[in-house]
Amino acid sequence: MRSGDSAAVIRLDEVLEKAGRDAEAIACLRARAETGDVDALWRAANMLENAGRNDEAITWLHSRARAGQPAALRLVERLVGRSAKPARAEPGKELHRSRPHPDNQNAVRATAEAMESEGRIEEAVSRYQHLAEADGSPALRRTIANLLKRDGQPDQAIVWYRHAVESGDAYAISEVADLMAETGRRDEALTWLRGFAVTDAPLALRQAAQALEKLGRPDEAASLLLARAGARDGSVLLHAAEILERAGRAHEAITTYQRAAEAGNIYALRHSAALLQNVGRSDEALTWLWERVEAGDIRAVRPGVSILLSVGRVDEAIVWYQLSAEVGDTRALWRVGNLLEQTARKEERTRLWRFGWSPDGTVAEPWEAPVLRAAGGGRSR
Repeated sequence: MRSGDSAAVIRLDEVLEKAGRDAEAIACLRARAETGDVDALWRAANMLENAGRNDEAITWLHSRARAGQPAALRLVERLVGRSAKPARAEPGKELHRSRPHPDNQNAVRATAEAMESEGRIEEAVSRYQHLAEADGSPALRRTIANLLKRDGQPDQAIVWYRHAVESGDAYAISEVADLMAETGRRDEALTWLRGFAVTDAPLALRQAAQALEKLGRPDEAASLLLARAGARDGSVLLHAAEILERAGRAHEAITTYQRAAEAGNIYALRHSAALLQNVGRSDEALTWLWERVEAGDIRAVRPGVSILLSVGRVDEAIVWYQLSAEVGDTRALWRVGNLLEQTARKEERTRLWRFGWSPDGTVAEPWEAPVLRAAGGGRSR
């Protein structure tokens, strides 16, 4: 029997099947199908389905479709269609829509992805919508929206991006606003974004503010954030301060950065110090940062030291590190040593690392520690 003879292979399959050797029959047909034989493709798919191996059949058929056998995709659609048929309701009982079985979900998704890759966008969207009706995940809604956007259907894309937002995808907010603005619905976008003033979700709030700023409304964007920011909302306050800074409202930005820093946001602390320095208020920055260090916030040391070093005030920078050591900064001594080395004060650095600080805050002079000898006491170096 020649290996290239399709009829012979099918007869061998029948013999194997009658002998109860289904696994071998399927393997034989699959091998033949992978050479391009459409009849073997259909028979292998049917045998896998009859054996209850639908998932395996669909996965294999997708691989054949990607390899250039379009008949495989038609078989996938047939398998999915058969498994998706609704059950018949019992008399007197209403059928309720239920979530598809996970195996069927995977099959529908795989079919949609194959259709998408072939440019059959409407059919792919229809398949994804079937899944989205039963799946609350925002990811599917975003996928549908992205497809519709690429297909030149912005209005429908907006609808699905909004569904994604409603399902918890805050990042889709900017997609909605951008598309509305691009399609002449800017006022509608502004009204929709203002509606986030009542949200309790910080990420959604920030995304709405970002979109408002992009639409040329920085004042509204900052106000939206400030109106909802509590005393401990460091991240929300940080974003409000950044918007104010970009809008040229430096003094308000500084105040807001400081509020965010006091709420625990380290980035806000650095931004506030840098902005104060940029507008010529370095002494004010140092005063505020020093107060933070005295209150035990060692994160304020490095921006303070940075300002001091920028104007050559090395000894004062060392005092800052000393204070940070007192409030728990275990790396302060090491940082001072590096600073002394960078400013050509290596002898001081060596003494500091060997002998530490004196009570008056200066680098200690060499000293000896008394150590009791094992026999009778005494002193030793």
